[in-house]
Amino acid sequence: MIAVARPRPAWLAYHVLAHLDLGADAASLYDPRLPDRPWRAALAEALATDADPLRAQFIGLRAADVAQLGLGDGPLGAAWRAALDAEAPAIEAALDLDDPRAREARFAAEVEPDLARARDALWGGRPPPLVILDVPALGRRARAMTLPGGERRVATSLAAPADHLLCQILHEEVHPHSDALVRAALGGLGGRDTRVDQPGFALHQALEVAAVEGGRQIIERVLPGRAAAYRAWCARHGH
Repeated sequence: MIAVARPRPAWLAYHVLAHLDLGADAASLYDPRLPDRPWRAALAEALATDADPLRAQFIGLRAADVAQLGLGDGPLGAAWRAALDAEAPAIEAALDLDDPRAREARFAAEVEPDLARARDALWGGRPPPLVILDVPALGRRARAMTLPGGERRVATSLAAPADHLLCQILHEEVHPHSDALVRAALGGLGGRDTRVDQPGFALHQALEVAAVEGGRQIIERVLPGRAAAYRAWCARHGH
């Protein structure tokens, strides 16, 4: 089963993160077109000191409501909450004005059938439920996780081209499979880190390369008509 949602927590969390210039960090969602905000410097500084800087990147995936977006009670939590409170009215207004019907119809017609076939092959005919979170601030990027009950969630913007959506979402769906193999083989590399100047970046790169190759194998076996689109997607992402 594949469903689509537009949750307020995800819209708000990724909108805030898109304001932050994280430098040489593969997880950066920075959009330089966004205006400066009074809270931006304090939040960027607080995130830089977090022992787990990636948790802010994924909290929007699992939060059921805006109140669950908290990052603790310390300086980071306070800076994060200040940003959320400041930006919440803009997100509420954007959600009220947004009409997702055209995006969702295009996804259902041009992406979902092939994505379902690819997921069937990937998960051996028994794929877990998948919820696509339609989040404009992510653009062509994505975030994904598995919830405790097994549900998969992938956040991205359904405004992206159909070929890109298929390739990007499939890439996120391959990760749970390929990541386990890479971590077993390269466990000595320590924890994953998306910052290029940190030791854990080597593991991040290995995980990405393995997921790209896993997606390629699924596409060539199940959806050969999408192979050219997948090669183009790989080229745009430096793979």
